[in-house]
Amino acid sequence: MNRLFFLCIIFIIGASCTLQRGSDSIFNETVNLESSNHKIEVDPSNEKDDTYGPNLAIEAEQTQNKISQRKPVIALDLVPALYASLGYITLFRELEKKKIYPNIINTSGFSLVIATLYAKYKSASKLEWKVFALLRQLKGLKVHTSDWYQKIEGFLKEEFKHTRIEQLKVLITVPSSSVKRHLTTTGQLVKVVMQSIKISSSNSFINRPHYEYAHKINALGVDLNFLISAFPDRFNFKIPNGFAWGLYTRVSGVFNGSGIEILKIRNEIEFVDTLPNLSDLLINTKSDVTFISDKVSQDVEDWINKNN
Repeated sequence: MNRLFFLCIIFIIGASCTLQRGSDSIFNETVNLESSNHKIEVDPSNEKDDTYGPNLAIEAEQTQNKISQRKPVIALDLVPALYASLGYITLFRELEKKKIYPNIINTSGFSLVIATLYAKYKSASKLEWKVFALLRQLKGLKVHTSDWYQKIEGFLKEEFKHTRIEQLKVLITVPSSSVKRHLTTTGQLVKVVMQSIKISSSNSFINRPHYEYAHKINALGVDLNFLISAFPDRFNFKIPNGFAWGLYTRVSGVFNGSGIEILKIRNEIEFVDTLPNLSDLLINTKSDVTFISDKVSQDVEDWINKNN
């Protein structure tokens, strides 16, 4: 019995030695680090750290750079142009495509209706729908009459109710000259708009040229101020109104003879007192508006590059 046990022990030890020699032989045939002449080099610039995931320090720095990049305060000074003001809808649409949103809109008259609607929704598409609803109510009405004023005022009351002009998403400024030249930036919205539209009001848009208020707009902290006009070079009234025609002629003469830079939105509107087809007008003004939006975009980019 003892002899048999001894023989088993010898057999197990012999088998273990055989396996060990075979294992060493296989390993030496596949990878022999000591005999290899190949030298592995490590580029320090490509070394990775021991952490997983993105480099949070770098991402935080990039995010901080984006946050700290100051953008200019942009003002649009829109010349009142009665129904030709509808061309400003295209302007807002094209600026939105370039992700440019004005911080301040300075305007008066019927253009002020367009501006306040945009300032409420900050959306050109929403603005277009709201203006379309207003134009349906004004169809067939003679401009600057009591019926025309009542329709606009009723629309504004339904749309804005008791909203104040300073509660809108975009700051609206209205040139005023009741006592001395200043910019109205507060007040009950419907009242402010109607005072500006009515040509008999002391605060009517007709009483002062917009460009005389440029320094007051810039005093609000504006970096880029763009004076834009949709007022046609040649215009006429379909329904004779000598008083209104004389006032609008004065506005046209003041701007055309001012000698200052005005970005023009030309349109083929035949009569400034007649409602045009809104879709056709927006299409006809697209070429000029595209040029203007490109200029605004370039000026914004140049300002950012210069000031950051």
